[in-house]
Amino acid sequence: MLLEPKQLDVIPIAQYAEVTGAWVTDDERVLQALDPLHVWGEGFLETRLKWRRTQPITLLELRAYTLQPPLPLPRSEELFGCFSWVGLPGLGGADVAAAAARKVPALADDAFVEKQQLLRDLLAGLDASVLEL
Repeated sequence: MLLEPKQLDVIPIAQYAEVTGAWVTDDERVLQALDPLHVWGEGFLETRLKWRRTQPITLLELRAYTLQPPLPLPRSEELFGCFSWVGLPGLGGADVAAAAARKVPALADDAFVEKQQLLRDLLAGLDASVLEL
């Protein structure tokens, strides 16, 4: 069964991520260097670099969590379309804070730190600029 958000009055948000690091680069070596660390299919970053040659790629290091139970997000038309990020219309800060208190890391702390260090070591060998968070 596929989730059809437009058919729901409330959309269950079961995962979320916190940005723990950010970089920009147009170094093509990033394609091979980060291959084991990203979720994109083969060739995605190469296609992206060729698509907008003058615009660097923004790399985000994320700490992913599962929310138990999921955060109920009231359906809103502003949620639908092509967006990388959306706000949480219809939710107050207390709702979000309560959900965040119930977060469970997707990776154990030591596993996350290991992946984080690998990413940062790989980026140190490339032409990548750190972005302030």
